[in-house]
Amino acid sequence: MSAAVTSINGSAAWPVALAVDFPRATWVPAASTNFTVANRPRDYPVDMIVIHDIEGSYASAIKTFQDPNRHGSAHYVISSHGLVTQMVAEHNVAWHAGNWDYNTRAIGIEHEGYASRNLYTTPEYRTSAQLAGSICSRWGVPMDRKHVIGHSEVPDPDHPGLFGGTDHHWDPGPYWNWTYYMSLARYYANLLPSPPHMVLNATAYSGDGTATVHWQPARTCHNPIDSYDVVAQPGGAVVSVPGSAILASFTGLTNGVNYSFTVTAHNSDGQDSVASNSVTPGPACSGAVLTASPASPQSAGGAVLFTATSSACSNPQYQFTVQDSKGTWVVQQPFGRNTWTWDSYTFGAGIHRIGLWVNHATADPAQAEASTTLMYTLSPFAMTDWHAVFDMSQAPTSWVAGRSQTFPVTVTNSGNVTWPAAGYGRVDLILHFAKVGGGSTTRSQWLNIKGFSMLSNLAPGASVTFSVTIAAPSTTGSLVLEADMIKEHQFWFQQWQPVSVNVAAPDKTAGYDMTQAPTGWIAGQTQRFPVTVTNTSTYTWLSTGYYRTDLDLHFLPAAGGAAKRSTWLTNQAFSLPADLAPGGKATVNVTVTAPGRTGSLVLEAVMIKEHQFWFQQWAPVNVTVAAAVWSASYNLTGAPATWTKGQTRSVTVTATNTGNLAWPSSGYYRVDLCLHFTTRPGGSANRAYWLTSQCYSMSADLAPASSVTLTASVTAPATAGSMYLEAEMVREHQFWFSQSGSVPVTVA
Repeated sequence: MSAAVTSINGSAAWPVALAVDFPRATWVPAASTNFTVANRPRDYPVDMIVIHDIEGSYASAIKTFQDPNRHGSAHYVISSHGLVTQMVAEHNVAWHAGNWDYNTRAIGIEHEGYASRNLYTTPEYRTSAQLAGSICSRWGVPMDRKHVIGHSEVPDPDHPGLFGGTDHHWDPGPYWNWTYYMSLARYYANLLPSPPHMVLNATAYSGDGTATVHWQPARTCHNPIDSYDVVAQPGGAVVSVPGSAILASFTGLTNGVNYSFTVTAHNSDGQDSVASNSVTPGPACSGAVLTASPASPQSAGGAVLFTATSSACSNPQYQFTVQDSKGTWVVQQPFGRNTWTWDSYTFGAGIHRIGLWVNHATADPAQAEASTTLMYTLSPFAMTDWHAVFDMSQAPTSWVAGRSQTFPVTVTNSGNVTWPAAGYGRVDLILHFAKVGGGSTTRSQWLNIKGFSMLSNLAPGASVTFSVTIAAPSTTGSLVLEADMIKEHQFWFQQWQPVSVNVAAPDKTAGYDMTQAPTGWIAGQTQRFPVTVTNTSTYTWLSTGYYRTDLDLHFLPAAGGAAKRSTWLTNQAFSLPADLAPGGKATVNVTVTAPGRTGSLVLEAVMIKEHQFWFQQWAPVNVTVAAAVWSASYNLTGAPATWTKGQTRSVTVTATNTGNLAWPSSGYYRVDLCLHFTTRPGGSANRAYWLTSQCYSMSADLAPASSVTLTASVTAPATAGSMYLEAEMVREHQFWFSQSGSVPVTVA
């Protein structure tokens, strides 16, 4: 009906109608947010005209309905000079009445003027009456005050007894001349043709070799309907009925064949047709049987599964009902599948009568082809019957505010009634983050909530595993993620399962790969390994500068990030190789030294934005730190046994690392070999007896169980006599080894 156009300056303009419904109208479309696209009269019948005033000018109404934020419109706007603009196609639903039912059935006409002033003009009345008469001709809306009404006559749908729609409008007001207007409208309507107008669609039902077709009476402006022809396809059978009829019956149809029907209304000014749904005639259903699981009696509130069967018909459809205390049968599940789950919570204890109707698929649902009833007893409701056990062991304990994670939750029905999976009172799993645990009794502390439905009923003793996805709240810090069960609209279970979690701020989050970190350490040992970090925050990490982001590694007794800094045993920071954008990864090769404390410890990684904050996520690795052993053995068999005072000679000594740490050969804390002449052997404990002491460096680090042979130039002391040449390792600036090796020598 419309096409998009472009304005002279190239910007998008309102679509232009290819045709208006009223020939005198100019098309200016309302914003698409101000009306409902429809297909009247197939989805809604049109049987009413609502008269409005603008409470302003003609131009102001047009501008208002073009405003996408107005959320209101009328089909037509008429000026005091008799100009008319159409803004909504008549087959669509304009939003003008303040009552949805009236909107769907009416065409709205706005008039320039005010309800409180006598400003309506003759040209305005005449144009509006001509429009109303044409609507009568096009839609069959009768020209009487039952079908042509003012906005003030539209009921308030929310407050019975009040009118003017939801906002209680009183237009067109007391100055609108209804007598004059209606006489003009009838006059113009009588000048126009009055063909039939069929509304909605025809409805067909089938029987055994038969079908019945129903329809709404055709509308007509002033000429009555003469007759209806109803044609069946396939076959082309025709049934003709008088214009007062609203149904037609067919016999002699073939069972199992799919039929559809066309209903055509006729009068002297024309005809109009509607189609029906398809039906398949067939034998009636019989032998209705209804069973229940669990069998009666059952505790009130539990889910009862009713299963129906029948015979004789193809594709049977089943309707389930329950008889209320007044004897009225109330439909619980309309015609459809053969099972129905009864949520008995709202029915209370006592004996209840369950009804079943069975029809073949396209039979008339107003009557049953076969039926039966079943008596079912409910015992009094008891909260102890509703019990749940939760497995939240897979729930993550580390979260980022606003970000979702997916994990499994298993729930077991540990009560003695079946949980319904569908319906108003279904049983759902509820997950929420909270400041404190406590189930539904602490709902005021809940920070968010999300529900998850079961796919099928859950019997006592059975379990169901949910794959849940939930986002952490904006609140950060130590929180609780909790699971509860709820019987919707009825009660919370009295069991719940909390998990302690930490929620980090989005700008303080990081991912860590510590899989290459060694788990075996020796006190004081230094090891090198790679750590890969991922920027999961919302900003770029700077690798340099005062506010750079560094990787911190530390040993501590128990994991906990920066909150446990007081327990850290070591602390080493490492710079990133370059700036790291959100989502990026960087590998940092770290050299870390274990603390002096031994036993089971944690090696932990955490990022820090220097001089501002620690990140709220960390990565711990459980490690074992063994005691450091610095020990050595010596071979001095090649040392000369006789010396002269002050003599310098070459001495070959082999030292073996019998400890568990590598000996560093360089640096401030390197390990050196020392040789000295002494009158009393025993190593550094007898330094007072040393006559000389000379130390020598290794050319390379020495691993545990490895040996090094050094040839050293050694000078004898100036003192003569019998003494010892002794070898001993020293860790410079720290300690002497507790082992030494010596050989007796004579200095002449």
